[in-house]
Amino acid sequence: MDHIVENLIGSLLDAQHDYAEEAIDSLKNDRKEVYIFGAGAAGKLIKQDLDRFEIPVYRFVDNDVKKVGTRIEGVPVIGFQELVMAQKPKKIIIGTVAFHDEIVHQCLKSGIPSNELCLADFLHYNRKEITRNFFLNNINAIVNIYQHCADRESRELFIANLVYQFTRDRRHYHGHLSELEQQYYEPDIIRLNNQEVYFDCGAKDGDTALAFHRLQKGIYKKIVTFEPDQENYLLLQENLREFPRVENINAGVGEREQILAFHGNMGGHSSFGDAGELQAQIVPLDRYLEYQPTFIKMDIEGFELSALKGAQDILQQCRPKLAICVYHKPCDIVELPKYILDQQEDYRVYFRLYRNFGHDLVCYCV
Repeated sequence: MDHIVENLIGSLLDAQHDYAEEAIDSLKNDRKEVYIFGAGAAGKLIKQDLDRFEIPVYRFVDNDVKKVGTRIEGVPVIGFQELVMAQKPKKIIIGTVAFHDEIVHQCLKSGIPSNELCLADFLHYNRKEITRNFFLNNINAIVNIYQHCADRESRELFIANLVYQFTRDRRHYHGHLSELEQQYYEPDIIRLNNQEVYFDCGAKDGDTALAFHRLQKGIYKKIVTFEPDQENYLLLQENLREFPRVENINAGVGEREQILAFHGNMGGHSSFGDAGELQAQIVPLDRYLEYQPTFIKMDIEGFELSALKGAQDILQQCRPKLAICVYHKPCDIVELPKYILDQQEDYRVYFRLYRNFGHDLVCYCV
């Protein structure tokens, strides 16, 4: 083992200041009115995370006039001018990744004091000690993943995002962004041929399957899509109806076959969870071992580890190329590559980032 690397990572993990935990304590103690700026899917997820910490949300804010006047989980959505006019002490949490910088600039330009902005990242957040203890208990796995990283960019992103799980401070996040249109199909990493059997897990409305089809100019052996959300699945069927070598499966993927509670009708953010108001089917990928998949993509809102466990035979026997999202849970950046390398130690590991603050971080294994 490279003790220099081990000591470096150990020091990084041991030294981090957790901005999100500090913000949670402040929000609880100050009792200021809490606004989430961004009434989309990310804002809803942040509200759910704040609910876990018993922090009430006073208002959502959005620039989309169609959302103003509506309610999200009982919380009213207001426009930006109403936020500017609010007189009581407040804290504004940025509830979006894609428009984070624009919203910060909009608030400051309109005279909102910077100390009213909360730039902590609560999305998919666990308390510091939970994440810290997991990482420190898996220091050998961290070193192993680092040593499997195949290029400098991957090593830098691995460390940067590992550290970010502690700081959760958007003011100091650093990570090189790759081209969004190349997500899952990085040409310098994923080398495709005309006999690919592609498993698209979390296929949504078929957008990523269509991207694969176009990239391959229609030349491949088979596409198999997995999508548990009924609304998404209907769109997927419509969008892929003209392609004869596509099999669409109306189910999510996991460790075993079962029916679970499901948060549905949320587009790309639909997910399995105990509080889900719907139910959806889960199937293990190993059921489809006979298809001999050559390439698997997973973007399944935190269910990736369960799905990988349900693909153990495929990983060991087929050694497919992998494009796995590793940002939905704080420990994913270690737990998912660790499990993959336990099945195939000779994978080369790459990390690429497609949105800021660690979101849309993909682990490629080839």
